Amino acid sequence: MPAPPPATPKGFQEEFLDFLNKYGVIGLAIAFIIGGAAGRLVSALVDDILMPIITFFIPGG
Repeated sequence: MPAPPPATPKGFQEEFLDFLNKYGVIGLAIAFIIGGAAGRLVSALVDDILMPIITFFIPGG
């Protein structure tokens, strides 16, 4: 019985897509983007809404 032929090498694009699917990198990237947006949202709420209210009750602060 002859040995099976060696597997043909994958191209860079095919290997990269396999990597993305195998390790869930897309989900990680989306979570990173959402986390950054949430951080900016919290900063904006604190700077524009919460701090003016606090400075109203604490004069000179």
